[in-house]
Amino acid sequence: MKKSIEKFIYTFVLIAVAVLSSVFIFVPEGVASANSAWYKYDGVNSVGAIVKDKNCPIVVDREDLTFDIYKDDMGSFFEEYEEPAGRVSAKYTFRNPTDITAKVELIFPFGYAPEYESKYTQDNKKYYSVTQDGSDIQKRIRNTYREKREDYDIVQFDINKDTKYLTDEYIEKYGFTKDTKVYEYVCDAKVGYDTLDSIIITEYYISSPILCKMERAIGDEDIRVRALCSEVGKARFFCFEELNDDKISCRASVSSDEKLKFEFVKETTLLDALASVRAEDDDIEDVDLYNSFIARYDEEYNFINLDFEKEYRFRWYEYTLEFAPYQTIVNEVVAPLYPCVTRDYTPKVYNYTYLLSPAKSWASFGEFHLRINTDMYVKNASVGKMKKHKGYYEYSCQGLPDGELTFNICKSIAPITSDAWWGLVITGIAIAVTSVIWIPIIAVIIVKVRKKRIEKNVLQSYSEQKPPYKPVSQNEYYDTACDGKSDIDDQTRKGKKRK
Repeated sequence: MKKSIEKFIYTFVLIAVAVLSSVFIFVPEGVASANSAWYKYDGVNSVGAIVKDKNCPIVVDREDLTFDIYKDDMGSFFEEYEEPAGRVSAKYTFRNPTDITAKVELIFPFGYAPEYESKYTQDNKKYYSVTQDGSDIQKRIRNTYREKREDYDIVQFDINKDTKYLTDEYIEKYGFTKDTKVYEYVCDAKVGYDTLDSIIITEYYISSPILCKMERAIGDEDIRVRALCSEVGKARFFCFEELNDDKISCRASVSSDEKLKFEFVKETTLLDALASVRAEDDDIEDVDLYNSFIARYDEEYNFINLDFEKEYRFRWYEYTLEFAPYQTIVNEVVAPLYPCVTRDYTPKVYNYTYLLSPAKSWASFGEFHLRINTDMYVKNASVGKMKKHKGYYEYSCQGLPDGELTFNICKSIAPITSDAWWGLVITGIAIAVTSVIWIPIIAVIIVKVRKKRIEKNVLQSYSEQKPPYKPVSQNEYYDTACDGKSDIDDQTRKGKKRK
């Protein structure tokens, strides 16, 4: 009996441990992301073609906006987002309603490189295309500086503000031109046998900012900066005035007392200083490099980053269409899609944004047709309810819809929030822990109750059995011989007493 009880308890403990383990093994990836390398990554808004000339007579008779987004396009983790998550095609039917020849300059903004995309230059050429009536046309890749959005809010496109620095002219501002003279210096970034990859520059008495390839400013007063070495053991920096040991100091670290030596190299131009930190495979044009510096320059800063960091580059295609009188041209722009990716839900929800407001720059806008080809579920579309078909969703209207186009894509029709998953996990843990504590106790109680019931049944069974002989009265007695035969005669057995 004791062995049976032990085996019973042992079995239930194993079951409880298995339940507890399964809670952690089968937690979905959305929940596991609490300790993963990434939780939320920003994507890129998509935008259609924009005409630069405000007085352009060209009209849009029709736009066919098509999204191709499939499960195979979606990676599982951050490292897999090296390819775009789908593509978008904006096909415009343009028409020249006048009797004059119209040469139209168009710009197509394809935004920042996403935070999870590292192949900036290769991506431009591989995934984007601009065609006229089905044939590729010549285009330029342009870059402008634009502050990144915060908190994943939708940014309204402002054509005047966003194209202000998109020009072939070198903008003169703050007294700067591309030929403004600057002084170049180099610091020997070595301490003993150690070669440094950065130094700390502290400014004391200078009236103009120091230009360098910088990692970050140090402290609230903006008087120190960590300058990166552009080559092994050499940190280069520039200034609009001549420098000496009384104006700045270079050190290996903030806490270091030893000053590093720096020396004058040469006089050069502002444009050459900006180009000195440009990577060999960086195809940004000189005019965009210079104008982006003017766009981000702040007179109150003591240090300006020479490097036009890719995370702040807003990218464009620029091309030209020439219309004969009354001619119609079909212009298609194809671009990759980089959604905002979050793990707030399980399965993950992909948030897509397509800016429609830039298309209001056209003289008039006719039909708008939206189609989303997908083997997943479209949710929360800003245009309202879309008509669902097998393998795609569609929506049509006359003119542009109000606001920007936004929608979500998910592999499940009803994704669950991470908070809900954690509720299930906590409940599972509680059940498992309770099982470990109470199952053995309940098992012991059941065994004891069962044992008492068995004992009671045995006693009751013995009490109910009939005796083998008839009971003898008080005045009757028997005398039994050793041989087992009774010496009581028949009369005695009939109730007569023996003399």
